[in-house]
Amino acid sequence: MKMIENCVPGPNDVCEIDGENINEVCILGRVTEIAQENMRHMVGLEDSTGQTMVTFYNKGDQKVPQALANFEHRQGEGQWVRVYGFIRVFNDQKSIVGINIQEITKMDEITNHFLKVFVSHNVRHKGVLENKELESQRPNKVQNKAGGAGQNQT
Repeated sequence: MKMIENCVPGPNDVCEIDGENINEVCILGRVTEIAQENMRHMVGLEDSTGQTMVTFYNKGDQKVPQALANFEHRQGEGQWVRVYGFIRVFNDQKSIVGINIQEITKMDEITNHFLKVFVSHNVRHKGVLENKELESQRPNKVQNKAGGAGQNQT
């Protein structure tokens, strides 16, 4: 969430993160609140890097947005969700419009998401590692189990 909070609105109301235009987002967070307003529902999320509100708009005469129709909020349980949506900018104010929300039931999904964010951020800043850089980090010799001489590992 901090990356979205710190992203810079560019021309044509498109946000930039690390120099790349960002429109679609996938964010994970713990649900802090759900509020209903006229023709929309607001879902508050927190992921320990920041907080944000995601807006889900009602279509037509629906009382609940389609994305929230099968979602059940359990207050006070620290419920984690994955939200797909779009970043919108109006008068230099960013907002996230949600199109899908899914409850996260396995905590390894949270770890996996944060690792993906970390790797993609580093690839944008430092580039992709070359094979020779990866090879320089590999140990040259490995002892065999009998305690004999090392063999080259390939």
